[in-house]
Amino acid sequence: MRNAKTLAIVVALGLGLIFSAPFVVQAKKKGGDKESQKGGLPALEDRVEADEALLQRVFLFNANPELSSTSTITVASLSVTVGEFDGGSHRLVINYSSVGAIAPDVAANRAVLFLGCFVDGSPCVGTQANPATTPAGWVNVLSCDFSSCAQWDNGVDHVWFTGKLSPGSHTVVIKAAVGHALVPADTFIGNPGTLFDEARNLLVTVLGAND
Repeated sequence: MRNAKTLAIVVALGLGLIFSAPFVVQAKKKGGDKESQKGGLPALEDRVEADEALLQRVFLFNANPELSSTSTITVASLSVTVGEFDGGSHRLVINYSSVGAIAPDVAANRAVLFLGCFVDGSPCVGTQANPATTPAGWVNVLSCDFSSCAQWDNGVDHVWFTGKLSPGSHTVVIKAAVGHALVPADTFIGNPGTLFDEARNLLVTVLGAND
């Protein structure tokens, strides 16, 4: 009886090896071609290439002290590196946020707070069109246009981007300005005032190869 059971086990193992052999050979052939099996994951080489195309680099800036100005002031500056992974040209996405305030010199007058973005001295993409005299790279993020008012401690932010920049080091600068100093000829916003900016955060993302 014991011999019969042993014989049955041997026969079953033999049949299993016989029927599994074609599948093993087929899998080896597919592996040799570096192709993924249907419904499975991509080949390792394909996954590495895809990951390299998605690689991004993030640069961060933080400063909490409050700054103030009656004209224009730099509120954040950050050096970033483009092409660190692949030596290629890439775009930047620039996200600035802070706690801002604007107070007019005369309570009944309008006063506005602008933020501007510049990379190597050139304006970032994203400019307010009204008024038309707004310089490139600037946007109005806070205004005070009611009698006897000042806009205190408001969250202000904006996101800009750039065209593709050459590999190497670049400098991102964020500025804040009172509308009167930025567009003095425009009577709609051209009133003197004082700006305040604190809890300043700047995040710059260097996009990957598929940007």
